[in-house]
Amino acid sequence: FVLTVVPSQVPNCYARHFPPPPEEWREWLMVGLLPSSRGGCNDLILSGHATITSSLGCAFTSVAANTSFSIAVWTLIALDYSIEAYQGLHYSVDMWLGCIVTCLLWQLTKPLEIAGQRGKNTQNGKTKKGSTVRPSPLN
Repeated sequence: FVLTVVPSQVPNCYARHFPPPPEEWREWLMVGLLPSSRGGCNDLILSGHATITSSLGCAFTSVAANTSFSIAVWTLIALDYSIEAYQGLHYSVDMWLGCIVTCLLWQLTKPLEIAGQRGKNTQNGKTKKGSTVRPSPLN
């Protein structure tokens, strides 16, 4: 986990999020006990945001029969990643790596999905009448 952490791209993030500690131990203890939801100043090399949006894109593409819909989904995802990188909220590498790794893992687990669909369509070793296993448009 430590090897996947990259430094913050936001200037003065550490100074704003982590002021100097108080001198007196009671003040230090009180500061440590206050809840803080401002987040940290590091980013992961595989963005969680990219992983979630890529998983949704893979799921939509897997069930969509319309190629135009799949192209639209991935275009919007690419636009989202570009905007996040342009605004400085993420590094571009963590967004694109999150997408690539998620899509590769999705393809790696595709045989499990196909085997599960075949298992649902068979009963006592015979295929149900009229059932077919439709391949994903990603292939």
